[in-house]
Amino acid sequence: MNNKKKLIEVALPLDAINKASAREKSIRHGHPSTLHLWWARRPLAAARAVIFSQMVDDPSAHPDLFPTEKKQEKERQRLFRIIEDLVLWENTTNETVLQQARDEIWQSWRYTCAENADHPRAKELFDRFKLPAFHDPFAGGGALPLEAQRLGLESYASDLNPVAVLINKAMIEIPPKFAGKPPVNPEARGDKELFKKTWKGAQGLAEDVRYYGKWMRDEAEKRIGHLYPKIEITAAMAEERPDLKKYVGKKLTVIAWFWARTVKSPNPAFANVDVPLASTFMLSTKAGKEAYVEPVIEESGYRFTVKIGKPADVDALKNGTKLARGANFRCLMSGTPIASDHIYSEANAGRMGARLMAIVAEGDRGRVYLAPTSAMEAIALMAAPTWKPEVAMPGNPRWFSPPLYGLKSFGDLFTPRQLVALATFSDLVNEACERLKHDALATGNSSPQRGEVGRGELWQPTPVPAALLQSARELRKTMTDAEQLLWQSLRGKQLDGFKFRKQHPVDRYILDFFCNSEKLAIELDSGQHNTEDAGASDVERTAYLEELGIRVLRFWNHEVFTNFDGMMTEIWNALHENPHPDPPPLGEGEDLPLASGGTGATAYADAVGVYLAFAVSRLTLGSMFFTSILGQCLPENSKYLWETGNTDGMGLLRRQSV
Repeated sequence: MNNKKKLIEVALPLDAINKASAREKSIRHGHPSTLHLWWARRPLAAARAVIFSQMVDDPSAHPDLFPTEKKQEKERQRLFRIIEDLVLWENTTNETVLQQARDEIWQSWRYTCAENADHPRAKELFDRFKLPAFHDPFAGGGALPLEAQRLGLESYASDLNPVAVLINKAMIEIPPKFAGKPPVNPEARGDKELFKKTWKGAQGLAEDVRYYGKWMRDEAEKRIGHLYPKIEITAAMAEERPDLKKYVGKKLTVIAWFWARTVKSPNPAFANVDVPLASTFMLSTKAGKEAYVEPVIEESGYRFTVKIGKPADVDALKNGTKLARGANFRCLMSGTPIASDHIYSEANAGRMGARLMAIVAEGDRGRVYLAPTSAMEAIALMAAPTWKPEVAMPGNPRWFSPPLYGLKSFGDLFTPRQLVALATFSDLVNEACERLKHDALATGNSSPQRGEVGRGELWQPTPVPAALLQSARELRKTMTDAEQLLWQSLRGKQLDGFKFRKQHPVDRYILDFFCNSEKLAIELDSGQHNTEDAGASDVERTAYLEELGIRVLRFWNHEVFTNFDGMMTEIWNALHENPHPDPPPLGEGEDLPLASGGTGATAYADAVGVYLAFAVSRLTLGSMFFTSILGQCLPENSKYLWETGNTDGMGLLRRQSV
């Protein structure tokens, strides 16, 4: 077996890869991280660059083509430029850039196959017509298999964690299954321009996620909106806070509630007071925008107020009532230390409570921090969940501490209002899937797509300019030796009865050979195509033809003379395969669920439900202002956010016009 050095073994444009990878941290729209947060997620740019450079030969591996170090370095720099374009986020779906990378991968693979043609298992291991598959048994966040698929490899991903498996299904398996299908929702179906639009890739699937996600948001607001009221800024509130004057009389959307756990004070003098266990009183430490909670001690208790500006004792506020690492706090009323054993005892006796410390609302240009109100606290406490997860948590305090605090089941981790919201959204996912299935069955989802006509159905060309027709006639008279040799085996329906035309004009191009019934073009390239400009032109040409539903096979002229049988085999295979097998319309055929390999209405509803469920799962993370998949998929002229807080992060999906 001949092993050639790959590009990754010699050099890489690391600066470009690192820069693109670092930039991904600030990208939200369309990035897999918006689907579900996964630890140690690999940057897509790095994954794409690594897979490309592992598949492509280094120029030093071909001394026959690049005999000198100078020529090798020149070719290496050309490959670097491909990588530099490939890793840019803007080019993630740029077919011209991606196809250029795929062509390089194919070229290196065919060299490898040719040099290992005498291998005893060459037919199995070195099939020049099929790239090796990519296998990732511990795929995690799915960056590697996703990028391998993007570069043209068949990807197989798995993981021990079922969440990782679902992430990979959502990114790699589901979109291709329903690619090219128009949406089924009534709003899109009512659009008269629907059948004029080409639904590429997963655009139809995404449109349905937008529609049914918006339906879920609207329904959730009807059902539990009363638990998430806006807060009105009064003149009394603005007396001590000049920054609130511009909001007087306005109702602001609450985006977070900050709570503190409480236990009874160990000091006998304050044994009836539930004192807060607050690890910090700072709400914002950003320079010039500082905000903090200030406890106010009263006769028999305390209350919280919110101050703006830099505090006199920053360190004290940063520590809250915490004294040391672990469950070690101090009594807010007396300063008496609260030992961890006291906290554990109170918690397990069911006497651990909660107290609202602050509210965060949405202002004109940023967050507005407000003191809690009794009305807001009362509304949160009135929530009455009808269900919660009862699965017991692990009881090993060395690595899982919630049970020490009386939180025995996963349901105990959430506040009543959070449980109500989670249960509501979970129910809405199922209801949305049922609505979608009904809509899919009603429509059949069988609209014709440009470029996806069935086998045997002739593609109808647009009128060809007279000048292009004349050029085609001239080219037929001056065919190259390679073209003439191939034509001898294609003419007269010699190849299994398929009719080919030579030098056939299509729109603005002239195809070397074209089978109209199978929409298959065969292009023979001479050495002049092995330049950067010519290569880019070929990529553009191929992409344009594929938009018309025409498949393109490209060969080098020398392959006609050196590998004629292999080339004819590839053409024969292409003629006998259906590259885009049309699954039954969503309203027809055996209606199997997605897990059973179905492609009908039930499976499609399951698929959309996966993305809606991921959006709901984001509610449990409790991070402020993160954008959910629903937010990513809703209309461009508006912005939707899952508005969450610290321990009570079930803010409703609110619409904010932008």
